[in-house]
Amino acid sequence: PPDLAAHLVEVADIQPSQRVLEPSVGKGDIADAIRRAHPDALLDVVELHPMLCDILRLKGYQPTECDFLRFAYALPYDRIIMNPPFEHGQDIEHIRRAYALLAEGGTLVAIASPAFEYRSEAKYLDFAEWLGMVDAEVSPLPDNSFTNSDRPTGVATRLIILHK
Repeated sequence: PPDLAAHLVEVADIQPSQRVLEPSVGKGDIADAIRRAHPDALLDVVELHPMLCDILRLKGYQPTECDFLRFAYALPYDRIIMNPPFEHGQDIEHIRRAYALLAEGGTLVAIASPAFEYRSEAKYLDFAEWLGMVDAEVSPLPDNSFTNSDRPTGVATRLIILHK
């Protein structure tokens, strides 16, 4: 939803001339919020699905069409803002991959499933431990954060903020 996207951009505190990435951009709600607040941002977007890439191009973006987990980049990013897919714990993989692309002094702002707080499989336990090791700030988003989205849902979510 646009109000949540704007909040993520505000939290990221994008500064002039910083390299910014939105991975798994979908149709570009967060990218749109970045562009509105920081029209001069050096923004890269990555999306796997060709139809969504077509939509992004129509909106003026130049998406890299690939699986974000295999995304090749030239330079690290100062800010990464993301709402990765949650299915099968993909959010965990995407957040860890994004952190690897983050420049020293950079900030990553992500929406995630709270599954790492209660699931007992190794993937979730390891992620919860890793979040502690990197001093992540984790907070719940309001229960109805996605009821105004294109695909309304009442799923619980967490806001994760990481600094490198």
